[in-house]
Amino acid sequence: MTIYQKPDKVIIPTEVLSMESIEDFQQLLSLRGRADNTIRAYTADLRMFWKWIGGLKASNREDEIPNLEVAAMTWFQSEKGLISPSTQRRRWATLTAFAKTHGDDSFLEMYRPPRNSEPNPHPLSGGLGDVQKLFNYCQTIDEMCLVLFGGRLGLRISETLSIKAGQLSAGQEVLRVTGKGTRQRMLPVPEDLRTTLTAFAMSRGPEELMVSLPNSTARRRITDIGRRCDIQVASHDLRATFATWVYNKTLDVVTVQRLLGHSSPETTQRYINSTGASLAAAVTL
Repeated sequence: MTIYQKPDKVIIPTEVLSMESIEDFQQLLSLRGRADNTIRAYTADLRMFWKWIGGLKASNREDEIPNLEVAAMTWFQSEKGLISPSTQRRRWATLTAFAKTHGDDSFLEMYRPPRNSEPNPHPLSGGLGDVQKLFNYCQTIDEMCLVLFGGRLGLRISETLSIKAGQLSAGQEVLRVTGKGTRQRMLPVPEDLRTTLTAFAMSRGPEELMVSLPNSTARRRITDIGRRCDIQVASHDLRATFATWVYNKTLDVVTVQRLLGHSSPETTQRYINSTGASLAAAVTL
């Protein structure tokens, strides 16, 4: 594979990628305050890439990957159609971030990662009543936390999976959440929810995660809970249910946007499904 390179471009040999350099990169991300989930994902991507390179070398195909950038492009091409656009974009972000720590600020600049498909969340028709029904059919604390963090606080799955027990064990009235792009927001925790989450947190150590499931497993678990009580639900539907409930209560898109951690109100509007009653109330003097 031929890649146009600037005359003064830094060329990173594939040998630079090693278990030692991956560990160094992991520590650097931690020092820079990146979210735990981001660090885990970036580290896993690099380890997978390192193993893929090792497989080519073991097959005497090392000449196909003369440097790290060519190797990355070849890796992306080999997995085209096999992974989601969001995974491909994250791997692109992982490798460009790694390359920058080794002096290459233009790594993969000619590559255009696929666009993420927009989420199409649907609020549960029963609103918070359905959220409560899902909660009643949960079988473990992990499942209960998935439903409550998504349906009562509007957290993304990735955000839910980063919450540690120490953030809730003292009955905190506000929860600090780190969202996309390491943006942080402070979410008020209602008293009834605070009591429940504090009890769950007290059963864990301060540094233990409130939900100890992989991302994909957590998403499937929410759908499984729905099957138990005959509710069709995906993880983003819980978030959309929360968003719709808040909007119908406040009629304020900006408030919903801040609670969800969206960068624009346009994104927030995709989550909101106003009822006929709430629209009528909004225009009644």
